[in-house]
Amino acid sequence: MGGQAPAGVQPTGAYPAGYQAGGYPASAYPVAAPAPKAPMSKGVLFSIIGGAVALVLIIAAVIVVPIVMRGPAQTASGVVEEYLTAVSEGDAETALTYVETYADDSLLTDEALAASLELAPITDIVVEESDDIGDYGSTVVSASFAIGGETVEREFEVSKYSDEWQLYDGLVTASLNSLEGLGLTVNGIEVDDTSVALFPGTYQLELAYEEFTIESDTDSDTDTFTIVTDDDTEDFWMLQPALTEDGAATFRSLVRAAIEECVAMKSFTTPCGMDVTDIDLQGYKAVDDSVTRTITSEGQQALDELEPQVDYSALTVVSTYDIVDVEMTLQGEKDGETAEFDVWFGGYLDTPSVDFAEETPTVTWD
Repeated sequence: MGGQAPAGVQPTGAYPAGYQAGGYPASAYPVAAPAPKAPMSKGVLFSIIGGAVALVLIIAAVIVVPIVMRGPAQTASGVVEEYLTAVSEGDAETALTYVETYADDSLLTDEALAASLELAPITDIVVEESDDIGDYGSTVVSASFAIGGETVEREFEVSKYSDEWQLYDGLVTASLNSLEGLGLTVNGIEVDDTSVALFPGTYQLELAYEEFTIESDTDSDTDTFTIVTDDDTEDFWMLQPALTEDGAATFRSLVRAAIEECVAMKSFTTPCGMDVTDIDLQGYKAVDDSVTRTITSEGQQALDELEPQVDYSALTVVSTYDIVDVEMTLQGEKDGETAEFDVWFGGYLDTPSVDFAEETPTVTWD
């Protein structure tokens, strides 16, 4: 018994001789011999290899190209150096990518920078490394550079926004209110707003009216300024317009001519003042066209030495508070008699003013 099947008996589950599994005769479906495999052509092989290499290169390009285009990682010190370099090369467009401006930007141009660098080139830029990052992502970077051969030093506050460093105080804001209305130009560019943003550099101020010049209480040159920090703009607060010698001479000439024209009049009133309509003639009636006016010797000297005063409410207007002495007489008539009277009180000159902004400046009286 032991599990050995008796001779001539098939074991349970076996198939009769001559049958395949499934109960079909083996001879019912002859089996073809497998066809021999054709060797792979070289073209197909190279195509597969080439495609694989191209795929690898594409993947590599996706990873490498953005890294190459991104350039080296910025640092706070690096940004300060790039900013100063752009300014020193007169490249306003690049320099502006590192700063924000909150004032008139009409001087943040290549033209203004070119004039600045012609007045005083910026050279020898040295920027210190700074790794001391504050709680709010900002740091202070120290730098030195030469303007017109004179070395200056200053610190820049640099802050990080969206993984990019930017100079918080790269620009300087200057106020030129004291010269408003005089056709001010800075480095040859007309300034409409007297609060302007400036790159570090050198700036020359000019006025549109040749009768005026710029004066200051400081000892510095009053039309050319080197601006590195906001502190340097304090000199602008001391600026004020004044007549040139030629302008003062023109003012005196115009006022003298106007007074002499009025003095020659015989009428009770003139455009310059000197009215005698309210003079008490002790019962006499003033005779028309009988007034005689004469500039005294003191008055002539006063005309020669008139001190022009700029009207700071309208800077192109100039006046004077000097007194020009004029003697006056007039005739009165009473009961058929005529008498001559000296004017001791009243009949004073008005205050002369000249507006040099007018196409043809003339004297007006107040």
